[in-house]
Amino acid sequence: MRFLEELDRAFKKGDVDAVVALGVRLLHMGWYSKLDWFLERFNEMLRYLPPEERRRVQENELILNLMHLVMHLVRDMEPERALPYVRPKGSMIERRIYYEYLGNHPRAYHYLLRYERETKIKSFWLEIRKIYMRMYRGGRVSLREIERLETSEDEVEFVAQIITRGYAVGIYHILKGEIDGDTFGEIKRAVMYGLSENYDHTTSRLLQVFIPLSLMRGEERVARTYLNAAISTAQTEQNRYMYEWFGMYDLALRGDVEPLRERARLYEEKGYIGHEVLARAVSGLIGGGREELERAKALSDKYWHRHVLRYAEVLTGRNL
Repeated sequence: MRFLEELDRAFKKGDVDAVVALGVRLLHMGWYSKLDWFLERFNEMLRYLPPEERRRVQENELILNLMHLVMHLVRDMEPERALPYVRPKGSMIERRIYYEYLGNHPRAYHYLLRYERETKIKSFWLEIRKIYMRMYRGGRVSLREIERLETSEDEVEFVAQIITRGYAVGIYHILKGEIDGDTFGEIKRAVMYGLSENYDHTTSRLLQVFIPLSLMRGEERVARTYLNAAISTAQTEQNRYMYEWFGMYDLALRGDVEPLRERARLYEEKGYIGHEVLARAVSGLIGGGREELERAKALSDKYWHRHVLRYAEVLTGRNL
């Protein structure tokens, strides 16, 4: 693959800046099956760098911390193993990522705003996250806020931003309960673009909302086609976080309640709030009991998961 060949050349040349840039791209692409290989090659490269260059790289630990966070939070779903990269040395970025993946959106939002205050940075990523966090908790957002965000001229950033903007537009419409054909088509093209560019994890985020949107429009065949693709991609790239998520979509469409109740208990133990909300909401709607629904609603109110409750409603064709 051209990307891996490019990364291999950067490692062999000892081009640290290129390796770091490609490492960020690797995270965007979601090729988590390659993380161990990347970290092994990265540490090997460090050993052969001049002392001054090695110190410069080691002082900037962000890329390595992000790699380890993703390995433990997304690939393996073992959050306790991610903690050493969050506290005490973790920056606002690592802390925000940690809580966002666990589904504790109030905490993630807190660190997002702290990062913005401390750095004075304004960026697409900060603004888009503030927008969809507001939607998660039920706040008002206009489509214009999303559409006016400027994308980067950098190719890697641009691809990821187009996909992420599609995700935010999708969240807006799933919460609204309707979407026109043109907007649905635009989101579908963003999905296809992301998959064609091998941005697997970022596109999986978009598929989280695109599959329910397809069902909302009555396009069950489209939903099932992309669900099968999402499950296959997550399995291939060792993305357990998304594999578990889309597995629940499959159980919802099959009306299989007992595995969902078991998963809800597992996610509660591990601390994955979003996954637990989805499992409890879907199981409650298809016969798992009112207690499951009440628990899902309580978690949604506390940790901002209005969108996940809507996913459950659309997947089951029933209202909470």
